[in-house]
Amino acid sequence: MRLIRWFLLVVVLAAVAASVYLVVQRPKPTIPFAAASRGDITSVLLTNGQVEPLDSSAIHAAASGRVRRILASQGQTISTGAVLLQLEDDAAEGETRDAEAALSAAQARLRQVQEGGSPMRRQELQGLLDQARLTLSHAIHQQSRVSRLVQANAATLQELEAEQRQVAIARERAATYEAQLRVLRTNAELADADAAVVAAQARLDAARRRVDSASLRSAATGTLFEFAAKPGDWLRPGDLVGRVGNLETVSVRVYVDEPELGRVRAGMPVTIRWDGLAGASWKGAVDRLPTRIQNFGTRQVGEVLCRIENPSRNLLPGANINAEIITGQQSQAVLVPKQAIRRRLGDEGVWKLTGDTIRWQPVRTGISSVTEAQVLEGVREGDRVALLVDRELRDGMAVQPQDP
Repeated sequence: MRLIRWFLLVVVLAAVAASVYLVVQRPKPTIPFAAASRGDITSVLLTNGQVEPLDSSAIHAAASGRVRRILASQGQTISTGAVLLQLEDDAAEGETRDAEAALSAAQARLRQVQEGGSPMRRQELQGLLDQARLTLSHAIHQQSRVSRLVQANAATLQELEAEQRQVAIARERAATYEAQLRVLRTNAELADADAAVVAAQARLDAARRRVDSASLRSAATGTLFEFAAKPGDWLRPGDLVGRVGNLETVSVRVYVDEPELGRVRAGMPVTIRWDGLAGASWKGAVDRLPTRIQNFGTRQVGEVLCRIENPSRNLLPGANINAEIITGQQSQAVLVPKQAIRRRLGDEGVWKLTGDTIRWQPVRTGISSVTEAQVLEGVREGDRVALLVDRELRDGMAVQPQDP
């Protein structure tokens, strides 16, 4: 029995010795390391968004009808009042022509009245007046002659009185014709002629408004960035026909995930890229921060509005874009690869190489780029830190360092 116990003890001791030997002789794991360096870093927040015009006006149909002609095209720069399309309205155009003719006739009649009535009546009265004045002149001459004869006792007083009555009659007749000519300029005919012009102008204005309602015009100056009407389309009052706006500066609605919103401030530089125009980029800045959080697909985002310069007007409204917001910049910072930063028990840190073993080193980080992170405390330039590996690391673990 004692022999069996000694045998078992020897077996156990041999197994322990073998295990210790295997542990001691096990090769060290190879871990990639990178050295902390000093350099410049830019923190960029990458996200997506959509382009909108900064200022825009909607264009609505004012009347119903079928589109006859298209006079503008999408992408065209237009001015306020520019005709974009015309609807079919032959009746309105005919009414306008009739109203223009009626106004011309009324204006001609008014000029005639203002000048003294109809030419025929004025000519008639002027002739009678001229004759009356000639008769008056002859009567006055005859009266003077008889007056001299009376003084010479060659004529009687009765003859002189008869000549004086002829002068009075001739003077009264001339005064009557003069009054009639004056009345032609001031009587009710002038008021009637003036009223006819006003009525004709009102009729023409109404006809032109009807024609104008058949001509759809732009309410603003800018780029016609939305316009899809075609000849033959039927429009109803209020139908949206297009939109015009200023595209030299656009607004970009950028969707920033809720956890990243704290990094964004008004005035931060923004770069916009669009797959629809590969290789191009547009610059601007954050204009307004969001006022609420909302669902965007599976994301919780805030809508950050950015003001982007678009001098060539080639960044189009509705375009889905990629945005880069520069949230921070630092010169001569201590930098480590982003994948070297770990979390352990809620704290940030790195596995720092000391000799051939690793030690957990808590750190305080600053800004980060896509690939690097700034370390404010815990790591110095030249320290080697472990990169991400697919195995568990432990404090004091012996490792075989490997350059990345």
